[in-house]
Amino acid sequence: MSANNIKEMLKQGGINMKLVPLGDRVVLKQIVAEETTKSGIVLPGQSKEKPQQAEVVAVGPGGTVDGKEVKMSKRLGNATTINELCDSVGVDAARYFFVQRALDSHLDFDIELAKRQSNDNPVYYAQYAHARMCSIQKQAKNIELADSFEDLTDEKEIELMKTLQEFNKVIIESAKTRQVHKVCHYIQTLASKFHSFYDACKVIDRDNMKLSSQRLALVKATQIVLANALETVGVEAVESM
Repeated sequence: MSANNIKEMLKQGGINMKLVPLGDRVVLKQIVAEETTKSGIVLPGQSKEKPQQAEVVAVGPGGTVDGKEVKMSKRLGNATTINELCDSVGVDAARYFFVQRALDSHLDFDIELAKRQSNDNPVYYAQYAHARMCSIQKQAKNIELADSFEDLTDEKEIELMKTLQEFNKVIIESAKTRQVHKVCHYIQTLASKFHSFYDACKVIDRDNMKLSSQRLALVKATQIVLANALETVGVEAVESM
């Protein structure tokens, strides 16, 4: 099926868009069916809950499983719907793996990686960072957070604070350019900076409560920013794993 054929089909469905080469993408056409009530009233598609079905219009070459490229063909019946993908890897992983790539970039969806509970999985890595922050705060719930930070002079602390300051800039730039993948890149950077900080700096030090109070405030600030960033791309900021 040529790009012109696909464009014509989309126009017939009320969608006019510029298609780029499919690569490893799937083009779906939403199925909106009318429904008749028992009293004979016809409900148009717009009056009902959003349908969970779609027609596969075109399918790209495929994705990656266990490090091997898997070919995908509409004719062979190997096409996977979004619902099936979400059932397989989870909604958060499916959404993040799509959003983290630029719209004009090639995507090999590694299903096994999306399922993996390790730092290699970017979704797990980010959510684990948030869960760790929440756990630290629960352990120190009786320690009051500081409102001054003159003792945060460690290199890892400074790097983390600088990364926090970049959040507003990233959101504004992503909104202006409609490049949502930049938020995902920020999420990975923030999670990495936090893990480095956590490994280098003892957050709860009962022998130095002043420093602990300041570091806990930094953890709280990082948790808030990371939660907001995850929410921006539609991924849950879990509190435990």
